[in-house]
Amino acid sequence: MDSGVYVVWLYLPEQTTITIGKLGTYPFPSGIYAYAGSAQRNLRHRVQRHRRLDKRLHWHVDYLRPHCSYLGDVVFQGQPKQKECWLVQELLRIPSAYYVVPRFGASDCKCGSHLVSIPIAEPKNM
Repeated sequence: MDSGVYVVWLYLPEQTTITIGKLGTYPFPSGIYAYAGSAQRNLRHRVQRHRRLDKRLHWHVDYLRPHCSYLGDVVFQGQPKQKECWLVQELLRIPSAYYVVPRFGASDCKCGSHLVSIPIAEPKNM
């Protein structure tokens, strides 16, 4: 069985305005992003695809990916597609985490988005 859900972790070093396919153009603050997705088959290939920069733009995350460093991924094999929505809710429990683009990666469910921004706190002067 090569199906399940995953979280891809990305780092955007500086604020950038990006057009995300038909969703439109949005400002993306610098910081860490977590994208929750699923694959009903070829899970390993899907996650490997997100690592690559040279690819046809298909999913919303493909438009963001060239601007970001790939930090890593977490894969949950054998989990049903609906678990990606649960993953997003868990990611939103991270302090200061929020949706940056409505409906990003969530065109086939009722979630607000499958992309969560986790701002990087600036160090406090001591």
